Amino acid sequence: MKEMMKKVCSRFEEYLCMILMVIMCFATTLQIICRLLGHPLVWSMELSVYCFIWVAFIGMAWAEKNHSHFAVDVFTRWIKGRPKMVLDMVNDVLAAGFYAFLVYWAAMYFPTLVKQLSTALRISKSVPEAAMIVGFGLCLIHRISHLIRTGVSFKNGETAEEGVK
Repeated sequence: MKEMMKKVCSRFEEYLCMILMVIMCFATTLQIICRLLGHPLVWSMELSVYCFIWVAFIGMAWAEKNHSHFAVDVFTRWIKGRPKMVLDMVNDVLAAGFYAFLVYWAAMYFPTLVKQLSTALRISKSVPEAAMIVGFGLCLIHRISHLIRTGVSFKNGETAEEGVK
């Protein structure tokens, strides 16, 4: 049971994105069928858009966790060993600072939407906008986690090739 929970927690972003994609596909398919029958749904498009927003921000966090974002590595690919680890740590600090700024900005914007209701679903517009806080927050956590792992490897005298992946 403990191993299963560990697996679910480590793949949280993937599972959440899969669930949201299924909901999005189901709502869109249902809308198509209902339109063909002459009774279009009012809420399905809005639900699909909100799911897409969440998938985009959670997917961003998943990419951050797996180091899948694109990067310009013209100079860094020639740097090896401990200097590369120092450069990685500087990069992690700068990126963490940027994500912290984005979390702060999204949190400041969030209260303005709490009382506004969406057109079709009649839910607070803060629900889809909360994806920004969650997505940027998860990116911040993943970046800090990578910074800590790199720092521990650096302290233990490991090089970039044998240290953090």
